[in-house]
Amino acid sequence: MAEIFKSDKGDIPEVNLDGTDLITSLVTTFESNDLHTRNTINFLYDKNSEYVFLDILAIHNGMKLADVVFGFDKEKLISMCQNILEYFADQKK
Repeated sequence: MAEIFKSDKGDIPEVNLDGTDLITSLVTTFESNDLHTRNTINFLYDKNSEYVFLDILAIHNGMKLADVVFGFDKEKLISMCQNILEYFADQKK
């Protein structure tokens, strides 16, 4: 991974999401008289590193609370998704 992600010692590496494939997005919104929220998670796949990036944006009453990117090994994310699917399949029984 050192060749793919460059950073100074102790710094979080910068990730360029250009060229990644958008897998899916999860968007939630809520609006009431005094509360307006929008939360978005974009799942992006980088074929070179085989990482799935979660680009997370949270907005609360027009103020950005979170705008971060997390990267996960593709196989770990696939395993997590399988665990979630199995959990809900077991709940139906």
